[in-house]
Amino acid sequence: MKTVWIVLFVFIFAGCSSNSDQTDTPAETDTSTELEMSDQETESDRENESGEEEGEEVLSPQREASGDIGGSQIVIEYSAPSVRERIIWDDLVPYGEIWVSGAHMATSVEFEDDMLVNGEPVPAGKYAFFTIPGEETWTVIMNEHWDQHQAGEYDEELDVARFDVEPMLNEHTEQLVYSVVSEDDDSGFIELAWEEIRIRVPVRAAP
Repeated sequence: MKTVWIVLFVFIFAGCSSNSDQTDTPAETDTSTELEMSDQETESDRENESGEEEGEEVLSPQREASGDIGGSQIVIEYSAPSVRERIIWDDLVPYGEIWVSGAHMATSVEFEDDMLVNGEPVPAGKYAFFTIPGEETWTVIMNEHWDQHQAGEYDEELDVARFDVEPMLNEHTEQLVYSVVSEDDDSGFIELAWEEIRIRVPVRAAP
C-alpha cells in the first residue's frame, strides 16, 4: 500500500511540473514579441529621421523650360540658383570666364529641328549652353558636349555656334530662369534672366 501512494505522488508531481512548463512558455513568447516590436519602432524612428534629412531644401533645383519656335520644339534643362543676397556679376559669376549658365551640370538646349541661332546654323540635337559674361558684352556658346559638370571639360573644338549679345537691365529675378519666346511664325528668342540682367538669343527656323 505504501508503494502505491509513492507512485501516485510521483505521477501527480510530474504532471504539475509539466503544466508549469507550459504556462511559462507563453510568458517568454510575449517578452520576445515585445522586444521585437520595440526594435521595429526604433528602426522606424530612424527612417523618419533620415527622411527629414533627405527633405532639406534644394538650393539650385533642376528646372525645364520649353516652347515652340517656327513650329519646332526647344527644350532647356538647367539648375536654377538664387541670388540669396549675394553679389552675382563679376563676383559669384566672374566676368571673362566660361560659365555653365546655371549651376552644377551644364545647361542644355535641345532643338527638335535644324535652327538658325543668331544667324548661325545649328543642326537638330542637344547642346551645352555656355556663356562668358561681361559688363557690356556676353559671349554665347552652343557646344556638342552637353553632358558635363561645370565647364571643366569644355572643348572649344566642339563649338557649333559662338557669338556675342548685349546684356539688358531687367527687374530683379531672384531665381535664375530660362524662357523660350515665340515672336512670329518662324522666329523667337531663348532668354536667360537672373538678378537684374537678361540676355536674349535670337532663334529662327532653318530654311
